[in-house]
Amino acid sequence: MYNYFIYGKYIASDYRLEEAYEIKETEVRADIIIKKANLKRFMERGERHESPDLIVYWYEKEGKVYRVEHAGYMFVTSGNTIEYQLFEECNPLMVNQMFLCAGLPMALSQQGQMMIHGSGLLFGEKAIAVSGYSGAGKSTLSQALLKNGAMFMADDTVALVEKEGKVYAQAAYPQQKICVDAIDETYDKKQLILLPKDAGKEKYAVRLKEGFCMEEKPLQAMFILKAADIPEIQMRRIKGSEKLKYLTDNLYNKKIYKEVGMGIDIVKKCISIADKIDIYLIERPMAGMSTNQQVRLVKSALGEKM
Repeated sequence: MYNYFIYGKYIASDYRLEEAYEIKETEVRADIIIKKANLKRFMERGERHESPDLIVYWYEKEGKVYRVEHAGYMFVTSGNTIEYQLFEECNPLMVNQMFLCAGLPMALSQQGQMMIHGSGLLFGEKAIAVSGYSGAGKSTLSQALLKNGAMFMADDTVALVEKEGKVYAQAAYPQQKICVDAIDETYDKKQLILLPKDAGKEKYAVRLKEGFCMEEKPLQAMFILKAADIPEIQMRRIKGSEKLKYLTDNLYNKKIYKEVGMGIDIVKKCISIADKIDIYLIERPMAGMSTNQQVRLVKSALGEKM
């Protein structure tokens, strides 16, 4: 078995996760196990869920089933087990995406883990979450912040946990999703994998060779990006009950909560976390480039030197 520490959880897997940092074998009991299994019982039902999408899923009584093109079938159950059966001709990079981008977040959701849709970055000892609406430019802003002194913690999903009255962001694995038009000659094309479209945009999964923080860090603030019909960029600090609305609007895979319901424990966690962190709304013009201005606003809110 291969051992990993992702989102603050010990992972034991019989499949090597190339995108994640492997840790030495530990005597600590694994929080989540990834193991090969016979999932033929789902394959016939899977054929009835034909879709042009690369990822198709549905719910069974015991958990959630995924069929991922170029990878295989995956069954996530009880928040601690991910079973899989791969296609004969599968793409190893897509298999990694199946586990890391879908399987683990789903398992954590089943555990009641608080998950934000967005990127986790670090300035010094201050962790931030960059979230926002589809197509708002989260990836572009995150990439710009990385070029302006930030370290990388997580992409697409940011796991949050409360300890001793503080909120912490937990590190994931060193991989970032970048829009196709942002890929230049500095990237090794052989190491890229084309992902399912996000808000109509094609993105690549990119391995980060340096600048990755593996530790959990106190979450200082959450920045929510939104494209709006305004002449110039503006940022405001969200206050009061409005903080809860913006936080819940940016939960990871919010569709899950609409389908299976949002438990009282998640609601309580949202209320508690919203009370402990700063939340900012950055509205940018729909036309034109305002990324540099966004970076200045974020760093200014954190008290960082430009």
